[in-house]
Parts: sequence; structure tokens; C-alpha cells
Amino acid sequence: MNQSTQFMKQTSTKIRAEKDIITIRTNGKKLSILNVSDLHLDSLHTDRKKVKRLFDDAVKQGAYIAIYGDLFDVMGTKFDRRTTKSDIAKAHQEDSYLNVVAKDIADFLTPYIDSILLITIGNHEKEIDKRMEISLLEIMNLYLHKNTGKEIFISNHYAGFIRVLLSENCRNSSCVIFYNHGKDGNVTMSFGVLNVKRNASVIEIGRAHV
Repeated sequence: MNQSTQFMKQTSTKIRAEKDIITIRTNGKKLSILNVSDLHLDSLHTDRKKVKRLFDDAVKQGAYIAIYGDLFDVMGTKFDRRTTKSDIAKAHQEDSYLNVVAKDIADFLTPYIDSILLITIGNHEKEIDKRMEISLLEIMNLYLHKNTGKEIFISNHYAGFIRVLLSENCRNSSCVIFYNHGKDGNVTMSFGVLNVKRNASVIEIGRAHV
């Protein structure tokens, strides 16, 4: 799933990440966000060349990239009965399977380190957290830091917000993107005031695989 969200007339940009809310303050030129989810990059069924073209195009346009869950597939652990060895890439068929996959995905994302706004946890990453008691996204971030000296903001919540605050000629406006990797978007904000479907300008729902 992917969707491009654009906000016009911005130049200087400041980003603040706090819990499950990312705030972007901008003014001047165009700002774009490529919204994607369920990439399952380590799966043999994922067209990585297509994902690379999509990301390269986003970088070319100066867009941010937001990944809302299931960046990983990771169905190749010995405890996972859904797959066999033939379903796993040969490069990943190692004893340190999860580390190998995390490094592979980090290497893939390295050219885009300055463009990725956030990566959120999905049900595939959550399953590894629960069963293996490790954070695959954090391991990936360690490899990214080794490659670039930088890390990506990781959210361990299925749902959250990206709030874009626009400023031009002393006039302010805003747009709220709600994302959710859960079953649906009928969720209220954590401090319990707003119904998301009424108040969000853009709603991004993961796990739909469309």
C-alpha cells in the first residue's frame, strides 16, 4: 500500500518525534510524504526492484518516506510453521537468521536514511518481539547506525499521528495524518478526546495488502 501526501509551499523544516506523534513544522516550498506499509522486504514474493524505484523516485522529489508496519516478513524462524526453507531467500538461510535479515534490510534502507521519517512496528515484527524477546527494528537500527552514523525513528505502537504545521506569510494551517497497522482505524487518540475518522485529514491503514 502506498500513497503520496503533499503539502505545498514550504522551505525550512523542523521535525519533532514524541511517543506516537511526529510534528513537522514547515514554511516555504513543497513537502511530500510517501506513505507505505506491508513491504515485507525479506520475502521472496516482494519485488524489491519496484520498492527501490518507488523510494528512488521519492528521494528525487525530495519527499519523506513513512513506513507503517511490516517492513519485515521474517517467517523463517524454526518456530514458525507457516514456511519451509524453500520460502526463505538463500542469503537468509543462516543460523543467525534474524541478524542476517536485519542487516540485509538495513543495507537496503541505507541510501534512504535521510528521507525516512519513521518506521512503525507491524504484526510481523511484533510476533518476533513476543516470541524471541528481541526488537528486530532496533537491531536493524544498529546496523543503520554502523552504516551511516544515523538512526531512524522507530515507533513501537501500531497507531499514531503525523502532524504537519504549515506557515506562510504569518498564516498557519495544519494537516493530521493518522496511521494504524491494526484491524481498522476506529481508534481514539491516546489522551481520549478526538475521534480519528472525524478529525484526521489523511488516514493510513496497514495490513490491507492492496
